[in-house]
Amino acid sequence: MVFSKLRPQSIKDKIRSISILQIILPIIIIGILSFVISNNIIRNQALLRTKQTFNYVSEQVTAYTDAISGNAQKILYDRDVYETIAFGLPIDDKTSESIHNLLQQMVTSDTNIEAVSFTIRDENFRTVSKKINIPSAQSVGYSDILKKARKNENSVYWYTDMDGENSGSIYVAKILYNPYTYEEIGNIVFQASGVSLMNMIIKYNTSSDSKIDIISNNDRYIYKADPTVRDDELYELSFNENELIKHNNSYLIYHTIPSVNWRILCTLSSRSLFETSVWLMLCIFLLCLISATALVLFTKYINNNISSPLSELAKQIQTWDEDKVFRSPYKHRKDEIGVLYNSFSLMTRRIGLLIKQNYRNKLLQKDIELKMLQSQITPHFMFNALSAINNMAILNNMDDISKMVTALSDTLNNRISRNGRYVTLNDELSASDSYIYIQQVRFSNRLEIEKNISENARNIPIPNLTIQPIVENAVKYGLEATDRKCIIKINAYIDDDDLIVTVSDNGTGIEKDRLERINTALKTDALSIDGSIGLVNVNKRLMLLYGSDYGITIDSEPNKFTTVTLKYKIQDVKQY
Repeated sequence: MVFSKLRPQSIKDKIRSISILQIILPIIIIGILSFVISNNIIRNQALLRTKQTFNYVSEQVTAYTDAISGNAQKILYDRDVYETIAFGLPIDDKTSESIHNLLQQMVTSDTNIEAVSFTIRDENFRTVSKKINIPSAQSVGYSDILKKARKNENSVYWYTDMDGENSGSIYVAKILYNPYTYEEIGNIVFQASGVSLMNMIIKYNTSSDSKIDIISNNDRYIYKADPTVRDDELYELSFNENELIKHNNSYLIYHTIPSVNWRILCTLSSRSLFETSVWLMLCIFLLCLISATALVLFTKYINNNISSPLSELAKQIQTWDEDKVFRSPYKHRKDEIGVLYNSFSLMTRRIGLLIKQNYRNKLLQKDIELKMLQSQITPHFMFNALSAINNMAILNNMDDISKMVTALSDTLNNRISRNGRYVTLNDELSASDSYIYIQQVRFSNRLEIEKNISENARNIPIPNLTIQPIVENAVKYGLEATDRKCIIKINAYIDDDDLIVTVSDNGTGIEKDRLERINTALKTDALSIDGSIGLVNVNKRLMLLYGSDYGITIDSEPNKFTTVTLKYKIQDVKQY
């Protein structure tokens, strides 16, 4: 019910709606595509920008850590140390002095190493160069370092006391095992300076577009260049390696240094990342603007050239009346709009002509009706005159004249007063009997009638005055043209769904050529045949009522007979 009350949408509204969709949908699609493409550009740009830095910093850190780890191997490769570890030899004064000298030489020769702590069984050797921060066997944090170093088994354990803002030291701890029994013998702990490492990282942080931070394996800053991510937020940041994430006004991406399990965190500014993609966004915006402008112009063109003329034509059709002739404003257009306007203009002119013609026909019909009313006076006078003659014949005992006048009156009455289109076959034959009686009196009984009518055919309705004209033709060409006695035979029977009536005479007949010409003429629109219109009239009426398969056919032989066959279609006629 709700939809039935809605106003139907016009073509103009439909085109406007479609045009709006044509404008909005491409912009939405382009916007989505631009967002996806921009994200891909930002990600690829960030990965490309940080890849080389990651690789170089990772190589430098790895070289730095490998150098320190290499010093641990030097100690283990020393002969006195190896024999003491492998074979369990006691440490005498000579061995102790040799180990002290090895550690001292290592600290003095490598500027990165600040101190070394070397413990074999229960004996500890410590060598210090600059400051003493290295844990000893008796320090509080020493046992904790050993626990973490033992988890790495044969690998070294890295830890630091650097807080990201103030330079501190880097520590390397390694557990020593007997190469034969795999029994824990002792440990080595290096204290290294982080200055050289920090100086190397600082030179990569001179750009304002990106910053490099170093984070330890326990989520503490070793070096912090950018305060974007606070220390307490490191635990909250959870993302995969080489994954670009948004954080505040920056983008974060990290890379792991395998040798020490540290992370290099790169902070990229949004401005630098969008600097390249801004041109793409500008191009997309211009493309959307140009597309929207083109679609608006196209919509305007469609409205001016298609929808507006159609709306105007619909308005003209709704408001048009029969007294107005429409003039097409687009008579020179050859497209569908021009055809519609010109056709409507032509239709209005034709309707005007038909209205005028109909008005004239009505006037003519009134004139005909008036004449018909006037013509009814003449038959009325004629019937009165025939009635007077009949009365005089009866008073003077002239029965033959009375019968002829009565037959003539019946014949005229059948021709004039029948208003129905159909009569029964029996009534049509009765009307023909009056005409035949007059002709019998006229020709002194030289005319005989033989009828063979099926009982089931007598009440079948047939068109009025279709048999009597055929009988008149039989009298004219069969009786008047010869002196011998004329016999007219009328047969009627039913054949399937058709009624067949034949009228035959024994008159002069018809020549073969003329017979063919007559039958041919009956199939055409001839107005008459040899001046006779009776056959043509009956034949055309039967064909119009029943179809081209019905009508009249004639068969004849000269000086022998002529047979006219009438074919009717049996059908129900409600009024006749």
